[in-house]
Amino acid sequence: MNARVLFSMVCLAAALHGAAAAVPPLTASEQLRLETAIDGVDRRDEAFAALVEHVRGWPVIDQAALDGLPLRRRVDGAAMEEQPQAMRGDLVLLDGTLAQRTDLPRPWQGVDEWFVRDGFGQTVIAFVDGDGNSGKPRAGDRVRVLGRLYKPITQTSRDGVDRTWPALVGVRLQAASAPGLPAGRLVVVLAGVVLLGAVAWAVLRRRVQGDGHGDVAEALAAIRPDADDEEVDEGPLSGDPAEALAEMRARQSTGRDVDA
Repeated sequence: MNARVLFSMVCLAAALHGAAAAVPPLTASEQLRLETAIDGVDRRDEAFAALVEHVRGWPVIDQAALDGLPLRRRVDGAAMEEQPQAMRGDLVLLDGTLAQRTDLPRPWQGVDEWFVRDGFGQTVIAFVDGDGNSGKPRAGDRVRVLGRLYKPITQTSRDGVDRTWPALVGVRLQAASAPGLPAGRLVVVLAGVVLLGAVAWAVLRRRVQGDGHGDVAEALAAIRPDADDEEVDEGPLSGDPAEALAEMRARQSTGRDVDA
């Protein structure tokens, strides 16, 4: 695989990632339907239907997509209760602990009602669409939801007191992991590592082919640099004087010392 092919693959991956990262804005029709929300009432109205249909058209959301979104990371419950129309439809990233989960009845099967305690100590109602395929979370689990603000809802809590909570409609995200590179940057870094590795391999291969086998032989010889310095045990000289003299002359001719 050459550098040009690798570069093309990197560009294609970046293009596909960018195409999947965008969260569509609310259309004019959806905005009009949101204005029909009946604030404070625990009832699924036309505004709720509009938001459910809207989030069902979202692409897969990853961390890189979140980094580029204009969203709220905290819901001001008091402001939502006082002026819901000013915040309705805003994007929110809800990150907290699941306190309670309920499956909605028909015609909203497939949508769950979550009570989530966020990191600021506030409870938010999240209507989460399409969570059946990812496994149902349990009370106490860490959850994240990306959604649009719906309206304030008043319900009777377990202690019998009427309380009002901000509500949103959205989709479940993967729980936050340890800090690291955003997914988009990680793709680019990995592609760069692969590209550099391919270039280095090509350069090394060309150098080996150009130098021939001489470098290999020298490298093998370098394993034992003192191989030529080793002494060879020639054994004792012959007992016959004539043969011993001939042996001594032979050793001297090869440059080896002879212990006379």
